[in-house]
Amino acid sequence: MDEIIDTYKNIWQPKNFIKLFKDKEEFKEWARSGTKEDVYLTIKIFEKEELYEWCEILYRIYTEM
Repeated sequence: MDEIIDTYKNIWQPKNFIKLFKDKEEFKEWARSGTKEDVYLTIKIFEKEELYEWCEILYRIYTEM
């Protein structure tokens, strides 16, 4: 069971999470499916990981909402 939990924790790390998308368009679609608050919180998490290119995408979506 611990192995499963560790796997999920690893997937949800921002640097691993972005690898789940085939391209940035798919990532944008995913981001647009959330609420404005979801996008804001994701920006904050991605900033901590210095994923600024992805933050820029999220910020654009955030301002469109």
